[in-house]
Amino acid sequence: MLLLAIETSTLSGGVALIGEEGIVAEYRLNIEITHSERLLVMIDRVLQEARVSLSKVDALAVSIGPGSFTGLRIGLATAEGLALGA
Repeated sequence: MLLLAIETSTLSGGVALIGEEGIVAEYRLNIEITHSERLLVMIDRVLQEARVSLSKVDALAVSIGPGSFTGLRIGLATAEGLALGA
């Protein structure tokens, strides 16, 4: 089972791909730009590092705070778009 985890509730955002034995790949940022500018790039980089396509991901998880309301919306909307697209 592969889980794609997304954290966008604070400035320290990140994406991780987690398998049955732990973290397969992760990417973290702590810079003052909105997650909407970098989130899809982070997701793509993690999937490429792990040599996994989005279709092989079994589940998506998104942090729901506490934190920035805008950040939460970005993470949730991205996960929803990826799920619908996949």
